[in-house]
Amino acid sequence: MIEHLKDEEVSIEGLNFHVIYAHAPKLSKSLIETLLAVDKLEAASASDVARETGRSRSVESIYLNQLERMGYLEKFRKGRKIYFKIPSITLKDHIQQ
Repeated sequence: MIEHLKDEEVSIEGLNFHVIYAHAPKLSKSLIETLLAVDKLEAASASDVARETGRSRSVESIYLNQLERMGYLEKFRKGRKIYFKIPSITLKDHIQQ
């Protein structure tokens, strides 16, 4: 479960991630939480992410598709389900560039 600590921190099951908004100015706190959930799960459907964040599947579907359009996630199909993952270039590499 993801919980808020301070304005610039998000905690996922005891791990603290300091989010530097200067590197991702287009991302809201909600989008960052979704992105962190996908990163934790490695490959996730909207339902998987919703279980992590505590938000509805439909909200996570909107966020996941928005992150995919922005280039932060890749979308792929496995059977009839749609999954999302962090692209092969990691978020850390993207920030360092």
